[in-house]
Amino acid sequence: KLLYSMQKVLTHEVGAGAPCLKCGDKCPGLDLHFWRKICRNCKCKQEDHDVVASVSTRGIDNIGKLLMQDREVNSENQSPTKTTSPTKTSPVKQSKPVAPVAATVAAPVTAPKPNRITSTAVHKVQPTKPVDSYVSALPKDKQPIVGSAGAKYRKKQLMRQLPSHDQEPNECHDLTPQETTEMSLFVKQYREKALGVARVEENPKLKVTMFLRWSYYSCAECRNPLDEGDAVVWAERAGSERYWHPGCFSCAECKELLVDLIYFYHDGKIYCGRHYCELHKPRCAACDELIFAPEYTQAEDCYWHLKHFCCWHCDQPLGGKNYVPHDNQPVCIPCYEKTFAHTCSTCSEIIAPNTEWVTFEEHHWHANSNCFKCTQCSQSLVGKPCIPKGSMVFCCSKCKREKI
Repeated sequence: KLLYSMQKVLTHEVGAGAPCLKCGDKCPGLDLHFWRKICRNCKCKQEDHDVVASVSTRGIDNIGKLLMQDREVNSENQSPTKTTSPTKTSPVKQSKPVAPVAATVAAPVTAPKPNRITSTAVHKVQPTKPVDSYVSALPKDKQPIVGSAGAKYRKKQLMRQLPSHDQEPNECHDLTPQETTEMSLFVKQYREKALGVARVEENPKLKVTMFLRWSYYSCAECRNPLDEGDAVVWAERAGSERYWHPGCFSCAECKELLVDLIYFYHDGKIYCGRHYCELHKPRCAACDELIFAPEYTQAEDCYWHLKHFCCWHCDQPLGGKNYVPHDNQPVCIPCYEKTFAHTCSTCSEIIAPNTEWVTFEEHHWHANSNCFKCTQCSQSLVGKPCIPKGSMVFCCSKCKREKI
């Protein structure tokens, strides 16, 4: 820790060498691209690697700072008689709004309570029963137990749902002063209007209906009744009578559980940080950052910074050039032919991306009379019925028997 405090470390070096959870031994370890949020070795995302905790928690640390700003702002607005002496409890010395369980559960337990928003996943004075009930109610593979698959899921979702570059301009790549100002304003607005941390409590049992009858609360997501005494999730921004099953408190867009109960509220729905931001700003498909520039590129149902519309493999700028889309990413013609293009089974030459071809299983042919023809009699089979046999193709059973 002392070493990190004394030396500056490039962002792309943090977490370097972390094993890929998707590729396994095929990837030699995380080698983060300088401005893309992917590994240069395997092209997988940073969150798909088993990075150290200091990397995976950067986003939630920034969220904690935003929530503390709420606390500080509201403290400044209070009258002097109600303000706690700064010599005793300075906001700088307060614990972070979201902290993991120290023992066996990697979910949030304690958090200071802002005056404006109830932002405690489980309030400090509450008994541990709601916490245990909450964790038990989650899907088995998503229970944030230390050392389990659920803990790995939580780490990945921390990075996915709360990317640090959605919250802190300093985490972004080469913003202009105007873009920095616009991003800071955007973050301030969602902090004040959308950001919240839900809390876990016991089911409030019954409510009075409009016909003065008692009725059980229902889950705001699945609409099924909430059983008496069970742990439920409550998000203050959503209203005083909306509750969720722990396993139903998920993003309206990606359907993933909201990590550490951090949510963003918009038009009656709850979202993770990533998808809330995408409701209001386009996201660059290359660097994964929100776009605050007045001009950008739109292609293949995606968005790019003008300077980031580059080949997915060699980073060559593609403005005004031909490219081939592959997995929703643009690839230049030379890289496509080298990496993805098929080889014709007849002439053994590369099938260019702007030409037609015929495919059967793992075999491919140029769709012309010189290549897609009967292996025995050389009759053109373009647009005609045929009998394929491995890398060979025949016009009729007679030719097949003669050849084989």
